[in-house]
Amino acid sequence: MPELIFYFCEVQNAFKVYMVIFKSHQIVQAFNMMDSDIFIGESEEHKRITIKAKLLFIKAFKVYFWLCNAGFACNSIVPFISFLIFRTKLYLPVCNYYFLSDETRDHYFWYILTYQTYCVYNHMMYNISIDTFMSGLILMGLAQFRALNDSLKNIKCVSKNKITDEAEERRLRTELILFSN
Repeated sequence: MPELIFYFCEVQNAFKVYMVIFKSHQIVQAFNMMDSDIFIGESEEHKRITIKAKLLFIKAFKVYFWLCNAGFACNSIVPFISFLIFRTKLYLPVCNYYFLSDETRDHYFWYILTYQTYCVYNHMMYNISIDTFMSGLILMGLAQFRALNDSLKNIKCVSKNKITDEAEERRLRTELILFSN
């Protein structure tokens, strides 16, 4: 079962690598758009929404980072410490290389264990980076939609005596059309 899960994770990661390598131009464009003055916003509410989304992303990234590292420690470091202290049997963390003979696997056990542990950690760090990258893009997109929704709610211009100001309405419509292009 662990080998099957590992296989499906690798297929998923192949698609992630494809996205990062072959879609990097679109990713850079998305970052450039998010760094523009339009996305930063002029109103205090827009800035508050953007900052709140960034702080949520940072908090979620830290939680995810530490949970993944704790999981790695439980899966790789704790069994090694248990082996050193209590002389329990060590198992390979990813797959048992059943295609090798038992003698070969036992002879190269420490090399295989070191290799797998190192690769699992690097693989985990790669997954943390790419998963939080994609969720961060989605979160920032949602924040921009919230800010846009807030801006659109307040687009109607009414004078002090509750009469619609036609000139201001035309100016706002023109600004909205220019903003959408």
